[in-house]
Amino acid sequence: MFYLASTRFNQSTWNENAKYRREYFIKGAIYGVSIKINEKYPLRSIMFVIEMNNETNNICGIGIIRNSLLLDKKYTIYEENNYNRFIYVGDFWISREEIQGYDSLLVDMLETVLFKGKGHLKRQSGISVISAKSFLNWKYDENEIKESIKNLFISKFKTQHL
Repeated sequence: MFYLASTRFNQSTWNENAKYRREYFIKGAIYGVSIKINEKYPLRSIMFVIEMNNETNNICGIGIIRNSLLLDKKYTIYEENNYNRFIYVGDFWISREEIQGYDSLLVDMLETVLFKGKGHLKRQSGISVISAKSFLNWKYDENEIKESIKNLFISKFKTQHL
């Protein structure tokens, strides 16, 4: 079982995250957030994190993490230290362009759910799990979307163990 989650960026924090990944040769995902993932989600559970750019209303990519804090050292990903408080990492990440190449309809559905309507997720903070209710507002099948995202990662990383 895995969870579908989201985290939010503005253009500045997105650029800081991308720069950090480049400078430290991180091919996967790294997220610094000001609050922990809700404790109702099991430790070490798998989360597919959709990266939202709230300035462009576009997704930037999707990373896979485990609900497990990185505590080995202090990470300075962002200029605003509050965003460096809790760090989550994962070995796998796919860019927006790769997702579009795989399934452009998936990008459209995710952007509709995340950015549009009364149930949009732009105002949440940290890494937040996307509820089934978010998909019902748009009559999208949550399980189909989750399966599409999982298959996207399997097709890209099939030679590695997910």
